Amino acid sequence: MSRVVKVSEEYVAISYKDRIKKIPREYFGGVDISVGDIVEIKKNGREFTIYPSYDGMDFATEPYISTKKIVFWFILFYPVGFYLLYKRNRKSKYDRKEVAKNGKTFFTVSCVLLVFAGLGFFSCIANGEFSTAFSALVYFVPAGLFLNYKGSNMIAEGKRYDAYYTLVVGQEESLLRELSLATGYTKETIREDLERMIELKIFERGTYLDERIGEIVLPNRKSFATREKERLATAVFHTVKCPACGASKKIEVGKIDKCDYCQKPIG
Repeated sequence: MSRVVKVSEEYVAISYKDRIKKIPREYFGGVDISVGDIVEIKKNGREFTIYPSYDGMDFATEPYISTKKIVFWFILFYPVGFYLLYKRNRKSKYDRKEVAKNGKTFFTVSCVLLVFAGLGFFSCIANGEFSTAFSALVYFVPAGLFLNYKGSNMIAEGKRYDAYYTLVVGQEESLLRELSLATGYTKETIREDLERMIELKIFERGTYLDERIGEIVLPNRKSFATREKERLATAVFHTVKCPACGASKKIEVGKIDKCDYCQKPIG
């Protein structure tokens, strides 16, 4: 694996075996690549994987922390469990598919902690160890409730992220009002989520929100205003007479509009 040290229009320079190797930019096609990213070139020389480096962390070298390991440390000494959970979340939050998955890990750990709290409490009560029973609740319950709340939110957040990504990237929906109609979420919720996704670089670099229009704009993709202008330039219009008041209006063929005077639908 090699780290990207320079990116230009002609080549991408990577550190390779204690030296700098320049690779033609076209080798990477249209893939977005930046200084600091880790590049893994497959043995066949034709395939590669880009691991972005966020928050000073290399995705390629950061070890994966299993749920079993996290649960073990939460039971043994939960501050260590919290640290491991933080490290795993720090890495996976940049991947929309991992957000909900990581939320399920939070939820699973919370259930384990609450079960242990209940078992410990009733076991101590049965043995007459009331102070120990109280300690079991204090030790496990707050962490369990916090992780339960956090996990539930992350699962819901991951589902929203996945829905937005599918609509924006896959179906080229860009207007917040259209995303709201498609998902059922409010425009304010969608705006906050999209801003967060842009911050986490879940979308391509260069993506931004046009607050004036209420649209998410991806690089190398035309904005809604541009697409609409191009569409109207080739659209066919005809004059329609309102059946209610008799007023005439020029509208696009195949479209339904409202009369300017009586507001009745015409088309």
